[in-house]
Amino acid sequence: MDDRVALRLSRLPSAAGIMARLAYARAKASGVAIAPLLKDANLTVQQIDDPRMRLRASDQIKFLNLVADALGDESLGFHLAQIPDLREIGLLYYVLASSDVLIDALQRGAHYTALVNEGISQKIVDGKDVRILLNYVGVSRHLDRHQVEFWMTSTVRVCRQLTGLRLLPTHVRFAHLRERRPPEFAEFFGDDIEFGAAIDEVAFAKKVRNLPVVSADPYLNKLLVKYCEEALACGRTQGSFRASVENTIVPLLPHGKIRAGDIARRLGVSQRTFARRLAAEGLTFTSLLESLRFDLANRYLAEESLPISELAWLLGYQEVGAFSHAFKRWTGKTPREARAHIGSRPICSVYGFSPCGDCAIHNRERDFCPNLKREFCASVSRVHAIGVLQERHYVRAGMILLNILRRENPADERPEWPHRTPRFMIGEVPANVQVRED
Repeated sequence: MDDRVALRLSRLPSAAGIMARLAYARAKASGVAIAPLLKDANLTVQQIDDPRMRLRASDQIKFLNLVADALGDESLGFHLAQIPDLREIGLLYYVLASSDVLIDALQRGAHYTALVNEGISQKIVDGKDVRILLNYVGVSRHLDRHQVEFWMTSTVRVCRQLTGLRLLPTHVRFAHLRERRPPEFAEFFGDDIEFGAAIDEVAFAKKVRNLPVVSADPYLNKLLVKYCEEALACGRTQGSFRASVENTIVPLLPHGKIRAGDIARRLGVSQRTFARRLAAEGLTFTSLLESLRFDLANRYLAEESLPISELAWLLGYQEVGAFSHAFKRWTGKTPREARAHIGSRPICSVYGFSPCGDCAIHNRERDFCPNLKREFCASVSRVHAIGVLQERHYVRAGMILLNILRRENPADERPEWPHRTPRFMIGEVPANVQVRED
């Protein structure tokens, strides 16, 4: 590897790796082949096994995406954030937990965010409400879903644990797109949740700012703040210019033509410096924009209820035809063909089961129930969230699914059932398991 490349990689934002290690444990417990996922994410078993080793923030994001796909868990970050003892965050948690009141804890958390993840910058807005805003630093935001959902969920958990109260946000905003909000999100965050927003933020009512922290210790806090300042001073990262450009472009795409000069101006550099810094990373503005649109197109196509016309608009195309032409040039397929391919994965693998001879049956069932994946995953994810993977729990989830299908298909319109029912749906219910229709 060229020395200059190695130096640049060493300066990319790093993370403590808490999320990646939780995802690794989840995948391993589920019987997923982990070695290929680690390789694709540029990670090693040694890095995962050693909690002292920091990981590149971008590699953690990629690994979370790969594990989520392997498990078929569209809310992996949210589920993983329910697992750990918050003390596993380490030094930063104890700084927060020893603060006097909640607003002090939040402000210190924002100031020392880099100790946990240098790819995220937090800002606290203390006004008519208390808002926690996230910005991505040196890491492309459009590639992420699970890390930010983990972060937001953990933030709410921390606020609840520090105060001893079940605080509910007034609103939560995510920049990434979801066409349907998982029901468990509303149960945890409240009803005011927006996806595809201009920013990532969670807000609380103003009255929470002065809530006392139940474990406050001013003497310990003073000591820990000193350690945090020393640790922060040792961190030196610059991030990639590409990530900064991409994060600037994404919210502007639906609003018209993207020009290099406009992006350079927003980043506070001249157009010549803009081109030079991209060239230093082996890029041109045109190639970066094409690559960004391709990544976003694949992500948006996975949202099955998002019309192709709206998808094209989100990517900055005024005509669907222009988008379809570009996508076919990238992949050799039309957007509709690519979406159909995404939807043709064996349903066993979608839910984290090893592929089996029942795959054709599973797909037949999916054909007559377009919401099957999302509904079944919602039931199974509750099992995953508490780390229990015995077959009897999948049987229970299968019964929930069966009831969903029956509600959606009245008796006089019910489709013909396959010649045999997949074992994880209704078969082999243990005698000690009580199955109840919801």
